[in-house]
Amino acid sequence: MGLLESAAGTAADKADSVAGKDSTLGGLIDDVAGKLGGGAGGVPSGTPYYYARETLNDKLGQPQKLFLKPTAQGSESQSSDENRGSRPMPIEFIHFGKVHGDMNDTFAGKGPPGHGVGCRDALLRETMLLFSFVDAAKHVLETNMQGAIGNAMETVGSLLGSGQKSAAVGPEQFTPLLVKIQATGDKLNVGSIDYPTLHQAGVDLHQVRADFAVLCASAFKPGAGGGAGLPSLPLPGPLGAVGGVGGFIADIPKYLFKAQDTYKAMFQAARAEYEAGIEEACRAFSVAAIRDGREPTFGIWFFEKGAPDAQGAAPPEPPKTYADNPLGKAEKAVDDAQDKIEEAQEKAKGAQESLTDWLETAGARTRPGTAALAAAFATLAGGTRWNEPRTDPKNLDKIVPAPVLISRAIAQGTGIQPLPGFVDTVVQEIAKASVAILERVYTNLLLAAGDGDLRVLTALSTREALSKLIVDLVFKLAGFPPPGDNKKAEGETQLGKVSMGKQQLLNKGAELLRDFLTRHAAHLDVIIDFIAEELSAELQKMRGQALSKDARTMEIWLGRLPMLLALQVRNTLFPLFNLLLDAFGLSDTVGQTVWNPVRDKIKQATGMVQDVKHTKDNLLEATEQAKESGKKMDDAVSQLGDNKFNFLDPANSAKDMKDKVGNVDRARKDGVQDVLDKATGADEDKARSLLAGGDEDAPPAGDAPFSNIRVSDSAAVRPEKPDIDQVGKVVLGTEAA
Repeated sequence: MGLLESAAGTAADKADSVAGKDSTLGGLIDDVAGKLGGGAGGVPSGTPYYYARETLNDKLGQPQKLFLKPTAQGSESQSSDENRGSRPMPIEFIHFGKVHGDMNDTFAGKGPPGHGVGCRDALLRETMLLFSFVDAAKHVLETNMQGAIGNAMETVGSLLGSGQKSAAVGPEQFTPLLVKIQATGDKLNVGSIDYPTLHQAGVDLHQVRADFAVLCASAFKPGAGGGAGLPSLPLPGPLGAVGGVGGFIADIPKYLFKAQDTYKAMFQAARAEYEAGIEEACRAFSVAAIRDGREPTFGIWFFEKGAPDAQGAAPPEPPKTYADNPLGKAEKAVDDAQDKIEEAQEKAKGAQESLTDWLETAGARTRPGTAALAAAFATLAGGTRWNEPRTDPKNLDKIVPAPVLISRAIAQGTGIQPLPGFVDTVVQEIAKASVAILERVYTNLLLAAGDGDLRVLTALSTREALSKLIVDLVFKLAGFPPPGDNKKAEGETQLGKVSMGKQQLLNKGAELLRDFLTRHAAHLDVIIDFIAEELSAELQKMRGQALSKDARTMEIWLGRLPMLLALQVRNTLFPLFNLLLDAFGLSDTVGQTVWNPVRDKIKQATGMVQDVKHTKDNLLEATEQAKESGKKMDDAVSQLGDNKFNFLDPANSAKDMKDKVGNVDRARKDGVQDVLDKATGADEDKARSLLAGGDEDAPPAGDAPFSNIRVSDSAAVRPEKPDIDQVGKVVLGTEAA
């Protein structure tokens, strides 16, 4: 269930009656919001900077041999330079704004040793990463955690907190950037790759990156005020006498009313701090793959073709030749069809195996991209990184670790600076756990080559990280020592010096909280389920997009990493705030006016049972679907028959065989996707989405990194002097990017 649905929940009736579109208050809110929000404007232009990195070709800078080209006698162009002779010429590959030198004589071909196709596939992956970054920002701005009443309270909070609103940047202003990315991806996603197109794509993507940074700085600019001016809640019973603890619980609305601002602040902080490190991990991995001539050239994260053993390898058989007559053409058609049949049978066999074991968790092994993924996550742990130019030691910057960064962002988003010590401790623990959850999920995605049940994976990862931690977090967030901690009855505590009488009140508050958690254990279960479901939905969305383009690669998920970090912290922290209000009997005071995504889940008596049953049913259906899909492949393979060929009609006979081979391949692809859909419940969503239709020839709408299925069979054309001269070279930067 999405956030808008969850937030609407129980508050829907009150929202309609108190602040609905037909009410006086609702009309006033809409009018004020319209005046404060401002309209959509153009996309600001950023300044891209380019910096040199490692070359793709070790021949750069060395004297190049002159290769003579024969010219027909009497040709008018006999005296031209390119016809008299040709030396290899330097070219450049732009990837993530970094310039990599290369030579034109190592560009052409359908893959290694030629670099062109590898460079094109690297730019397709860059397109997917950048698209995911920009789409995440758009998604964050589209997220509504408040509803009608929440919007009214935000206006109140802004006034009471002395906050001021400026003209807002709406999510629609990110669409032009997505359109530009998709248009660039479409130019790359072709069968024939030329150097001018490749070079321009690198330039265009880096310009979008610069524009995106400027737009985000405006879209996620923090407000001038905050939640500090919001009223506190009256505390029931003796808790009002406890300064530190009671005061914080009474101040919880100051956090809850700023949930959306806090989410945006966390996202902007994470994307600004970590996107560069994620890009660098992807860039370095791509460049190494191109230099080393790795295959496949696109799926470098998951697969790597084994290098042949030069000493023990048998000499390749010479290619078979065919007579240039009808009989020879027929014989060639038979051999081509037979090769395709054998290839399809191998694919079918592999697919049969994957259909029965893809739901299992990947074992202890590695993939080619294991080190690159570790490098991407290492940026969240802190350390240092180079800014530009690298010649100046002052540009060696420290990276802020995720726990510290998120704590600062929450203080900024709420306007409560600094955060109380015990709140800061909880926030940092949540951020640390969130990174651990994400790293485990991403690692398993890599090991499973993007397959696997994301619902189960996220649920297991979340429960493993939070089940034991979450109870302690609740007590710490309230300022109480966690159960089992040996705290002194008096003297120094994290709340400062307290007397014996107040310590007894603290113990009473902790007892009240413990009793609540004992009676409402399902509350914590629902919070954990909510965290896992939101994470799973986001990851599944990106996988669906990659599968629809036959373009599974880790970049599509890595582009969501900063957003998912903010999402995980938000989905853990703010439900705990609501839980504390419930525990101390204060939920009715503000319970219908703040974001409370688990409220409806808790009210469903069988919610947890239904959720477990749903997952179990999906897995059972997936198992049955695997069997059914396997049978379909068997049937398709059997249709190949005994592969008899009609020499009297070679063209139609070859076409018939090709069609049958195509049926096997389609059965394999459809089978894997059918199992995936069953396991995640996406088959019902897919059926509904088919009703909407689509237009393959429509111009880019910014809804995907590129419009059509990825072209896997492409070739690069060697660039010659006119193209190289026309393209020129980018100007390298001399100041920080």
